[in-house]
Amino acid sequence: MATPFERIQAAWSSTDRRDQLNHIVEIMASEGVTREALDEALGKLLDEVRESGVDDSTEEIINSVGDRLHGWCHESRHIKTQITTPSISANEISTHLAQVTPIQPSPG
Repeated sequence: MATPFERIQAAWSSTDRRDQLNHIVEIMASEGVTREALDEALGKLLDEVRESGVDDSTEEIINSVGDRLHGWCHESRHIKTQITTPSISANEISTHLAQVTPIQPSPG
């Protein structure tokens, strides 16, 4: 299966890049791709197009999808995604549990 970035690149290569880019990000969000992964892929695309020297209106196509992804637009246009939660290490869990349930020393 193609990565989020590859799928975004393919949408960008279409003749109707604005609609296709919005559509593929909506699809990937509905498939469970996280906002973090989509944002990273859009950022890579933006870097690529900037390197090629595009104008501001072309960059704005990508930025407007990012705005929808982050909710910086009317609520009806938001792209709902899963938000990646930071992982918790085993040591952090042990520390938390020790604070909640003190460990009793074994009789020795």
